Parts: sequence; structure tokens; C-alpha cells
Amino acid sequence: MHSRKKVTVKDETKEKAKLLKAQKFHSELTNHLIKKSTCKDLDSLESLARLLQINPEFGTLFNYRREILLNFKQSLETNEQSSDGDDPENQPKEELWKKFDQLCEKELMFTENCLQSSPKSYATWHHRIWLIKQMRNPNFNRELELCNKCLSLDERNFHCWDYRRFIVRFGKIPTMDEFRFTSKKILDNFSNFSSWHYRSSLFRQLLAENYDLEELQSMIDKDFETVKNAIFTDPNDQSPWLYFRWLIDFEQELLSFGDEKEISPKCYTQIERFVWSQNHHLLAIEFNRSLDRFPFEILINQQKIDLNSFHSKFNGKIWIVRYVDQPKTSSSDSIRFEFSKNQTTILKHEFNVENINDCCVYNRIFVDNDYGQRQNIRTNLIRKRIDDLNVLLEIESDSKWPNYMLTIALDTDNFETNLNASNNNNRLDRLISIDPLRCNYYKDLKKMTILKQKLFSKDFDQIIKQIL
Repeated sequence: MHSRKKVTVKDETKEKAKLLKAQKFHSELTNHLIKKSTCKDLDSLESLARLLQINPEFGTLFNYRREILLNFKQSLETNEQSSDGDDPENQPKEELWKKFDQLCEKELMFTENCLQSSPKSYATWHHRIWLIKQMRNPNFNRELELCNKCLSLDERNFHCWDYRRFIVRFGKIPTMDEFRFTSKKILDNFSNFSSWHYRSSLFRQLLAENYDLEELQSMIDKDFETVKNAIFTDPNDQSPWLYFRWLIDFEQELLSFGDEKEISPKCYTQIERFVWSQNHHLLAIEFNRSLDRFPFEILINQQKIDLNSFHSKFNGKIWIVRYVDQPKTSSSDSIRFEFSKNQTTILKHEFNVENINDCCVYNRIFVDNDYGQRQNIRTNLIRKRIDDLNVLLEIESDSKWPNYMLTIALDTDNFETNLNASNNNNRLDRLISIDPLRCNYYKDLKKMTILKQKLFSKDFDQIIKQIL
């Protein structure tokens, strides 16, 4: 019970065995360190193996093993350069390298034995990565099978997930093969967040590989169905909900690209809309996706804006700056905005000064007809997701996750900003009562929803007062 001290009963037999194991390890380690400065031959691997079988977490011992193997490899390279092809005593070059590969294979088997006793050993996984990099023709399929085995025993072993990503990248494993692997792991266990997370990175990889956008959208639709099944199975399991949150953003981002056959850096990050106030010295920009840092250089009438003053708001999709030096209007009675990255122009737009009272507002919908059509598709899809969430809320009205995700989906729908802001405020009030531990977070979301509404309705006094 509470306030009672925990009484641990020591097993003297186990304690004695543990002490003997530590003494043996210390004795073996001391003997090896005495010989280490002068001995780098292959025979030393055996004594190091005995030590690592006792404690595979001892990274220094793996460093010694790497020194021995590198010393052998360097001797091969030296012999290769100085060997005389007519000398019968010199082994053929290929035979020497086969011997090194065999040593690496044995080392891989040894690390596999170490992983059986300590499957989350940093040193062991790191040593295995080093070995794969040294080998000429590593068996990548075998390595993936090892990962499958380890993940079947512990699906949350992040060391193994990291190693698998290394093997996929280093071995150039097809991305779709890994996509199918994550499908299997997710169907085995909907709560396996590592699989959901890995799947999101694979979507990004497919996008970078210029995978067909229609096919990607089809895969997203199937994933929404899978997530719905997971959510209806256990509405309080956060793993599928977090993936659902990511999937909404990715789908909206994907639809902003249009019919481009190849996704270039120029169209990967796009400006949805921006507003600039002359009197308030304020510039706010909304992007098609969340960003960790501001991506562009900005010129207003050929004058550069200080990007260090930008603040990220609304989950990194909207960036706001208030500056001191007001850009001067040119003699041509126009204000020109130019956004560029790495000396490549991303967007140019010009406003006529006669039509400007206090501010300039750019909305991509009104200047790009194709984008306006795509925006209608985006809106229909996000409203489909909203309908799915409302169905779940009829069953689980007091569940935190569907209420929270509905606020995210409503915030994504920009066509009915005022109505969605009102619905979001009611939903966030509901969340505060359901989940009081995170009430301050929900209050902050509520404030951001109101401010976003005011931002694009040009209520700048409130923006400046509450944000800047």
C-alpha cells in the first residue's frame, strides 16, 4: 500500500552467482587490457567473445574487435598492393578477401547470439551496421529476416526498426516491399505505433521517388479504411489516431500538387494564401503543409524581409512576422511580392496600389483555376473524414480522440472558416470537460482557432495584441 517501504528479499544464491560473474568478467577484462596494446591478431577475438557473452553492452570491447578486423583488412590491402603475381606463396587476391568476408559472417553470427541475450544493446546493433558496411556482398534478405524475427518477439524494439531502415536504405530494398511489410505488421496488431510511423515515412519516400499520385491517393483511401477499422476496434488506442492525424495532413498536401508528373522542390512547399498589412507592418503566410523552419526568401518591392523575425503558428502551417522598416511603394503604383528558394522563384504576385486600402490579400484559389478545382476535391475529402468522425462520436461521445480529431479536421476545412471556428470552439469546450489534464492545451487551440479566423478577416489589432 501507499507510504509503506518496499521490502526486498535477497536470494543469496543468485547474489553469489552474480558476484562470481562480475569477478570473472573483471579478471578476463584485466588480462585482455594488459595484452591489448601489442596484440591485434585474430586469436584475440576469442577472448573478447567470452567477455561480450557476459556483458554485450560493453561497447569498448566491440571497438577492440573492429580494430582487429580493420588491422586484418589493411594487411590484405597492403599485400594486394605489394604482392608479386608470379610468387606461388602469395594467395590469390580473391581468396584473401573471401577470408575477410568469412570473418565478417562469423562476426554477424556472434552479434546475433549477443542479441538473443540483449536484444536492445546499442553496441551490438551498431557493430552489426559496421560489419554490413565492411562486407562486399552482404546478404540483405537474411538481415531483413533477422529483423522480422526480432520484431515478432518485440514489435517496439526501436533498435531493430532503426537497423531495418539502415538495411533498406543501404541495400536499396524497394519501398513498396517495405510498404507491404508494414501492412502485415499493422494487421497483426493495430496498436503497433512503430509500424504506423514507419508507414508514414514510406509514403514520403514514395513521393520523393515520383510515385504515381493517383495510385498514392488510392493507397491513402485504403489506409483510411484500415485506420477506421482500428479505431472502431479500440477507440481509445492512440496509435491509429496519431496516424489518422498525419494522414489527414498528408492527403491535403498531396492534393495541392495537382497533376504534376514529378514533384519538384518548387512545388513541394506551396503558398496557399498570404496577407500583408501596411499600417500594422504585418505579414502572415499559410503553406500547404507544416514546416519546421521558414523555407523562402521574401522580397517586397525588391526589399528583403528579415526572416529571423518570423513566428510559427498553427502547427507550423502559418508563419507571421511584424517588421519595423516598412517597404517603400514604387513609382509604378504597385506592390510586388516575390518568394524564392535557392535563387529559384516560387511565387510572384503584384497588387495595384489603387485597390489597396490597408492590406493585400493573396489567395491561390482566385488566381489559379486548376488549384480552385483541386481545392473543391480537398474540401469534399476532408468533409468525408469529418462525417466518419461524427459517426464514431455518435457511439463514443465521451471519447477524447474523436473529439480532438474533429477539431483538427474542421480546422483543415478552409471553405467555411466562420462556421468551423464556431463548431471547433464548442468541441474544444467539450474536450476541456472530458480531458481536464490537458485543458491548457485545448484553451491554446481555442485561442489559435479564433486568431486564425481573425487573421484572414483582417482583424489585425487582435492578432497583434494576442500573438505578437
